[in-house]
Amino acid sequence: MEVYDTICDNYKKHIFSCFERKATAEHSFFKYLGDVRGKSVLDLGCGEGYYARPIKMSGAGKVVGVDISDKMIAMAREEEKRSLLGINYERYDAAYLPKMGQFDIVTAVFLLHYARSKDELSKMCGNIYKNLKPGGRFVALNNNPDDPLQPDGKYGYTITCDRPLAEGCAIRISLYLNGKPACSFDNYYWDKKTYEDALKGAGFKTVTWHNIAVSEEGIARFGHQFWQACLKQPGIIVIECHKPKG
Repeated sequence: MEVYDTICDNYKKHIFSCFERKATAEHSFFKYLGDVRGKSVLDLGCGEGYYARPIKMSGAGKVVGVDISDKMIAMAREEEKRSLLGINYERYDAAYLPKMGQFDIVTAVFLLHYARSKDELSKMCGNIYKNLKPGGRFVALNNNPDDPLQPDGKYGYTITCDRPLAEGCAIRISLYLNGKPACSFDNYYWDKKTYEDALKGAGFKTVTWHNIAVSEEGIARFGHQFWQACLKQPGIIVIECHKPKG
C-alpha cells in the first residue's frame, strides 16, 4: 500500500471533491458508525486523516490514526499541526500492528481488501480484534464481494479485472475527478466467506453486512433515478462486528 506515497495528492483531491463518494460511501460509513461521543477510536488505513478528523470533531475522546504510507502520515500530522484536534498518527502495516491500546471502536475505511493473501487478511483481523475493548465495535468500508466489478465510472470510480475473477486476484481501482482519471491502484478480491472466516477466526461472533445508502443531499441534487444502479449493485459495502463482552 506504499503506492499511496506516489498517488496521495490526487487521491486526496478525489476524496475531497467527489460528491458521489460523499453521498454514498462517506454517508453510509458515518450512518453505521453512529454516536462516537466520549469513545476511543482507532482508525486503520487513516490516510491523511480524512475520517479521523470528523470522528474527533464529533466528540470522540482518544483518536489514533494508523497508515502504512509515510507520506499520508506526514500529511495527516501536518494537518494536525494546523487544526490541533489532539489526534495521534502512527505509521504501521495493519497486518503487523502492535497492541495500541483497547479502543471502543476500530474503523477501517478501504483497508481489508488490500490483503494479498488469506493469511494477511487473518492477521489484519486479529490485530483489529486485539485492539478492541470487550464489547467494542469494528466498522469498515470495503469493496462489496457480491458486486466486485464496477466498470461504469458514473459514481466516481471503476473496479475492473483483466482476467477471470478468482479469490485473491488483483482488481484495479480507478478514481476520477470531473470525469477524468485521477489515480489507479490495486486491491484484491475475496469473497464474503473469506472475510467472515478471517473475522470470526479472530474472535468476532457475528459479521453484519450493511448496504450503502444515499444521503438526502445526494437525492436532492441528482434525484432517485440517478442512484438506482448504485443501490441495486453497490460496489461498496459496510462491515460491522462486535467483540464479545466477556
